[in-house]
Amino acid sequence: MRVSRKAAKTQQAIKEEDMQVQIVERSSAIDVAKEEAARIERALNASVRLPADAEKYRLEKVAQAEKKRIILEAEAQAEAERVKGEADAYAIGIKTVAEAKQLQKKAAAYDEFGDAARAEMTLSTLPKVAEEVGTAIYDGLEEIKLISTGNGDVGVAKVTGEVLDVIKSITKLTSNITGVQVFEGEPTRQENQKGR
Repeated sequence: MRVSRKAAKTQQAIKEEDMQVQIVERSSAIDVAKEEAARIERALNASVRLPADAEKYRLEKVAQAEKKRIILEAEAQAEAERVKGEADAYAIGIKTVAEAKQLQKKAAAYDEFGDAARAEMTLSTLPKVAEEVGTAIYDGLEEIKLISTGNGDVGVAKVTGEVLDVIKSITKLTSNITGVQVFEGEPTRQENQKGR
């Protein structure tokens, strides 16, 4: 039994040594697996993550530059519009002053020349009035058919007469307002007031 006990102890020692060898082998295999995982991680970083981070950084810089460009363009546009607005306001101010001076000179001239100036002003507007009246009456007409009953003007004279009648009534109104007799035979404002 001694031999068998000794053999059993030896057998147990061999098993323990085998277990130790297996533990060392497994530990080595784990270390190798960890090293392999670390190597794969490094390869992944080098091939995927670092380029992705670099691309992300590049895109962020491009976006920042674009944002800055847009802001600078907007600021430049706003400044240009502000300067244009100031220039326009200045030009309007200068033009208004010039127009006011021109009106003062016209008023002084009209005062100096009295009825003649008012008559000249009225007469100078008649061609424009005739154009506006003719346009208002005949705008959009493609053709005019004239029918005569045998009394009065016929044809183009009738059409022209209508425009002249409107102008005549406008000049009468102007004479009444300004006191200037534009056409002979029309009563002026003063004459109308005396007749009342």
